[in-house]
Amino acid sequence: MVHKVSRTSTTRCLAVEINLSRHNLPMLSRSIAMSLLSAIMTVGARVAWAEPITSPAFPGKCVEGSIQGGLLSLMDCNSSAAQDFRFDPGTSRLVMHRSAPQLCFDLNGPVRTGMGVSVSVCNDNAAQKWAFPFDSRLRPVGVDPNKCLTHATRVGKPPTGWGLDVAVVDPGCEFPEVGGGGFCLPTFEFFFEMMLSKCEGLNVQQWSLRQEGMPFPSEGIVTRKVHVTVNNMKIDDCREGGACDWKLHCGIGNEADTELVGMVEKDTGGTIDVNRTLIHESGLPVTVTCQVREFDRGIFDPDVWEVVGTVTRTFGAAGPGTMQMDNSEGKVTINFTIEPLGVIQQPLSAEQLQAVPIKIDAMHALRLAGVDFSVPEADLRDWLSNPSFTPYPAITGALIKMLGGKQLRRPVFIDVIVFNYEHAPGASSPRRMADVDLDLLAKAIVKGHNTRYGEAVRDLQNLLQ
Repeated sequence: MVHKVSRTSTTRCLAVEINLSRHNLPMLSRSIAMSLLSAIMTVGARVAWAEPITSPAFPGKCVEGSIQGGLLSLMDCNSSAAQDFRFDPGTSRLVMHRSAPQLCFDLNGPVRTGMGVSVSVCNDNAAQKWAFPFDSRLRPVGVDPNKCLTHATRVGKPPTGWGLDVAVVDPGCEFPEVGGGGFCLPTFEFFFEMMLSKCEGLNVQQWSLRQEGMPFPSEGIVTRKVHVTVNNMKIDDCREGGACDWKLHCGIGNEADTELVGMVEKDTGGTIDVNRTLIHESGLPVTVTCQVREFDRGIFDPDVWEVVGTVTRTFGAAGPGTMQMDNSEGKVTINFTIEPLGVIQQPLSAEQLQAVPIKIDAMHALRLAGVDFSVPEADLRDWLSNPSFTPYPAITGALIKMLGGKQLRRPVFIDVIVFNYEHAPGASSPRRMADVDLDLLAKAIVKGHNTRYGEAVRDLQNLLQ
């Protein structure tokens, strides 16, 4: 069997030529030969070559992934497989193509400013749909295209490569409530180096990945849609003998075709809450037309809805907006919020951004530390919320604080760690973080690892990444 493998720099693909003759097959078992042929043919398919994700703000630095559930960080470029990613335009996923092709960019919880970005098993979840649009921002388009992957700094940490920092607050108290009530729970704040934040045109939000295929056209999309929220209507002047009855219709374009307020009574100085959103299926600018009517109760004439005004206004920018109508029937002010959704091109700024603290619960903190469990989740949650009768809150708080933002390379069960700790010679069952013996805790973690994986590691530092 003869095969040649060549790497073409222009296409960055693998090209494979295979010559497998009948006379070669006896040299190998037929099953081995066919397996090898299948593997080579798979490699030979036209596949985009993986590339590092870099930032012009940090020359010589590359985004680096890690293990399942591990966080992204910005490290020295080193040509390692952990720094090679491939964008799949069919699924909008960013895949660790060489080191772990089953792992994709993912989020560590609900979308909010400060939330960390990690890699986890590729799936169809919206949190794994990302895009490099024309402005070089990396956006989680599946959940919020107005958020961007952002490199953050942290006081006391190096400029890059710190990954994760944690602040564990040890309340150190007993019976905090009047009349008793037990021990206090520790609280956790996490800070992520590679986090999500609002796209603000910062240079630390600009990324580069030489890949073919973009989910958005190269010429860019300014916005994909605009939300026009009618917040309220303020009654500046009701020109009737008593309170006025009001109607409000608004629409996108030149027609006020949606009833937002139907016969609501309000006097001068009052405000009618509306909180209704109209959707413009394109980008800015957006034209909105509203009509306000006031009800006249006739004495000698029939009841009638009198038009206070019809106003058409075009909004060309995001933010608040108003319309005002004024005639003999009354005077009103309508307040809007204009919110473009989609890809927004912004100028580049050289400012840095500080990491934002994210408050998380103990379960999430353990998961970020690379700690899992072998007991029913409901039981573990109950133990973690009960500092008076279980050691779990104290040991968990001490463990997270001791690791200081580092993660275990391979997961260890928290219930096994607690068991090992409590059964160590001379150990007691702690109820406060201050009562946890850190040497015993480190040994309990190492023992849990060795038991689970059949290894003989001696030092906790050898288990961390």
